[in-house]
Amino acid sequence: MNHAESMGVDLGDPSTFDPAPPHAHWARLRETSPITRARSSALDCDFWSLTGWKEIRALLSDNRTFVSHYGVFLGFGPHHPDPAGGRMLGVMDGEPHKALRDEVRSIFGARNIARFDTELDELFEEHMTPHLDGDAFDFADEIAWRAPLMVTCAIMGVPVGDSPMLRDLANGVLTMQESTGDPIADNSRASGARIQILSYFDELAASPAVRRGDNVTARLVSRHDAGRLPYQDLLLNLLSMLVAANETTRLAMSGAMVALAEQPEQLELLRRSPSLTGPAVEEVLRWTSPVLNDCRTAESDTVLAGMPIAAGDVVTAWLPAGNRDPAVFERPDTFDIARPSRANVTLGYGPHYCLGAALARIEIAALLRFLARHVGEVASAGRPTGTHSHSLWGYAHVPTRIASLTGAGR
Repeated sequence: MNHAESMGVDLGDPSTFDPAPPHAHWARLRETSPITRARSSALDCDFWSLTGWKEIRALLSDNRTFVSHYGVFLGFGPHHPDPAGGRMLGVMDGEPHKALRDEVRSIFGARNIARFDTELDELFEEHMTPHLDGDAFDFADEIAWRAPLMVTCAIMGVPVGDSPMLRDLANGVLTMQESTGDPIADNSRASGARIQILSYFDELAASPAVRRGDNVTARLVSRHDAGRLPYQDLLLNLLSMLVAANETTRLAMSGAMVALAEQPEQLELLRRSPSLTGPAVEEVLRWTSPVLNDCRTAESDTVLAGMPIAAGDVVTAWLPAGNRDPAVFERPDTFDIARPSRANVTLGYGPHYCLGAALARIEIAALLRFLARHVGEVASAGRPTGTHSHSLWGYAHVPTRIASLTGAGR
């Protein structure tokens, strides 16, 4: 019997991550071996679990032995290939992946998105300042989505007025904000959201104003017009980029507010030392680690972490486990914004390293700047509610109170 089954933990069951990821389980697995064989009854699949930081990076850096086109979330694999495999950037391999990534890389680069710093500061000033009176509000529902969606829509050529509608749709594609308890109904709702987003991008791609701009949509349309990208693949990639660029950062910022409410000394430390904003961003990413798993399929027989992996085996990197590997992170179960390490694997590693990494960092930094400048205290106004997913984890609702640094909200 494998370790995961003997411990009675099904890592493919969303309820395993309620109310929090199973960090203690991952720690026990890692102490036994950084790689173990496991099975999910919920998903009816077998896979290898990676919980060690070093082993996770080894997996994600080797895109020749371990491929993505069968799917990168747990549940996909040769037994159940992702229908978007080979068509969408996240589930492509080799030269096609590199060519499509290179097409839009500069738009997502730090040099290009640095221009949003002022707009992000203004956004948090506008939407957070009214809450300094100390009244309770839901940070996740009212605030967390605004910064990532604003920047993402801008670089994709999406009109500002359409962002609230896309926010509601994007929230349901990868994570369920509130599960109905009926998997069929939940899947139907997620499928409906995907269809509506694809329909929206179908209209956007036809817009002359969008085509004339230098944005992600225009570049992919140009690639399609040149015969290098099928039209349906164009739409799939726009859907993927919209969702991916929003979900991780939204969940990370919500988790940051929970952490700061639980450890108020960290906000005081940030306020005294603004130079810690960069390390604080990295710690927020490490601590919240919204992407639960990143999977690859062995293209040929190989060995990983001393274990024989057969061609066709699915290997699952549990990113939150890697981010709490004590071999890399001292006191890994402590939220510490002064932590010097930038080695977290929250945004992946290797050829598929998150295209929107720079976006995530500037958006989280803007939130932290606002808190350091204006907020004397972050406090919980109720129990946070987690998302319902085995792929992403975070808070769908974060009842919060913030007090003005001047004491006006006290």
